[in-house]
Amino acid sequence: FQRNKFFQNFSHLLKPAFEPPSTEIELTLADIWKDVLGVGMIGKLDNFFTLGGDSLHGMQVLSLVKKRLDIALPAETIFRHPTLREMADFIRQYRRSEGKADRLFALLAEIELLTEEEANNILLTKDEEQ
Repeated sequence: FQRNKFFQNFSHLLKPAFEPPSTEIELTLADIWKDVLGVGMIGKLDNFFTLGGDSLHGMQVLSLVKKRLDIALPAETIFRHPTLREMADFIRQYRRSEGKADRLFALLAEIELLTEEEANNILLTKDEEQ
């Protein structure tokens, strides 16, 4: 009881300065967190768990991220990137790597369609260029 009263009285000192979301991803995430957690203003430095989030809320967030940002994130995302800024940065990086993976899969599919003769000709051409 005493400990809770202490944190109620001094928790404002532990909270980082408010920095509003500024990018499209940050703004969308802030709206999602507001919907799931039922809180007012959410800043870039706010921590999902400090705001009252738990694993069930985390799964709701990931479901809404999939729906609103069209990206399926790993389940551990909310735990590894608990602040709004960290999660937004992770989503940006994840999208870039997802794009690279898509290009890689397309290239592999193209290679699989090559006959053995076509593949050998490409390799011979590359060797001659070097």
